[in-house]
Amino acid sequence: KMEATELQSFRFQEQGERRGVKPIINSFTSMLYFAARRIILAGTSHGEVLFFKKGSGTPHQSAELVGHKGSVLAMFVAQNKLLFTGSADRTIRVWAPWETPELKQPCIQTLAAHGGSVVDLDIHDNYVFSASTDCTVLIWMASEGREMLLYPWYIQVQK
Repeated sequence: KMEATELQSFRFQEQGERRGVKPIINSFTSMLYFAARRIILAGTSHGEVLFFKKGSGTPHQSAELVGHKGSVLAMFVAQNKLLFTGSADRTIRVWAPWETPELKQPCIQTLAAHGGSVVDLDIHDNYVFSASTDCTVLIWMASEGREMLLYPWYIQVQK
């Protein structure tokens, strides 16, 4: 168990250029603490998910996932192995980042059915719920008959 006294506040700031215009500051747009691995996950305005590990002293960035084209607004971990991220690019991405030591596992599935930014994600039993600025809540579930595969494949069940 991580005690609150073990955590220190820290600042992440990165400058980047987009399309030859003034530098844009990359900021955090979502955050999740994954207790099973003692990792802080931070979604950014540039569409990345950054991993911060607690070592001695200030947490340090240990990896990143790149794939979204807009800010990462929502995240959750399912079954202690799949990471779901929702973005302003109107997609949900399913990742399996802990399957390889380098955390270089690519996105294993992209769920695209929303017409607006995906702002919240939740899971109950085998169902994934996603909420969007298009005023919809979509329900997804793992496709049946794929139990022998390494990862589940999600399909839209209801809008």
